[in-house]
Formats: sequence, structure tokens, C-alpha cells
Amino acid sequence: MPPISKSASACPAGQETGQPVPGRWRKLRMYSKVIQPGRPDGSKSLVLRAVGALDWTTSEEFQVVLHRLLRRERPARLVLDLSAATPIDSSGIGALLLANDKDARCTLCGLSGPLLRVLERTRLRAMFEICPTWRDALHV
Repeated sequence: MPPISKSASACPAGQETGQPVPGRWRKLRMYSKVIQPGRPDGSKSLVLRAVGALDWTTSEEFQVVLHRLLRRERPARLVLDLSAATPIDSSGIGALLLANDKDARCTLCGLSGPLLRVLERTRLRAMFEICPTWRDALHV
């Protein structure tokens, strides 16, 4: 994926990829990329990268934007890259649960140690497919 504008420097080294998702973000920016792996069935994947806080102030807009992207792109797989999403509170986890309930197969990647421990303690880890990176998620 080609790099996008350097204005998205909240991520280490400012290495954002994909297209910026429009929104009135204050604490969270989102980038999306549709991947068409050339499968015989024509299925495609949507990679959505969240940068910044996924909390009570941003989770509602995250859900709205996610729903809009899923309706427009109709991917077979949704990959949520959370490697640059900090912090994530209970509202953010609720948004992830709702994302997992959509028609597309949902995979989380780039989880921080604290978020992974929260998912394990609350027994929600079993509800998600989890991969180290979004590239790994595309090959599962």
C-alpha cells in the first residue's frame, strides 16, 4: 500500500497506509484500504487502521464509519489494525464486538499487550480471530 500524507504522524515514524477515512476526528484517525487478492470467488478484504484513542468519545463515530465502509465495499473479510490505537476503553471494546457481529469475517491485528490481556481476562479473546499484523491476517 502506498504511504499517505505525513500529517498522520501519531503512528511511529508516520508510516500510515491506505486512504484517510473522512470524519470529524479529534482523538482518532482511520485509514482504509481495500485488498482484492484475486481469489476465484472475487472476494475482497477491507483493512481498517485506527490511529489514536478508541474510547467513549470516538467509538460511536468509529461504528458509523465502519458500517458505511462495510456497506459500500461489501468485503468478505474485515481486518482491524489496532497497532496505533491507544488507549482503548470499554466503549472501544464494545465497538470491536459490534464490528465482529457484521457480515464480514473480522480479524484484529496489532494488539498491544494490555488490550490482549483485557480480552483474555474478560474471555472475549475467543470471539475474535487475532493475528500479529494485517498482512498476516490476509493469509489466514
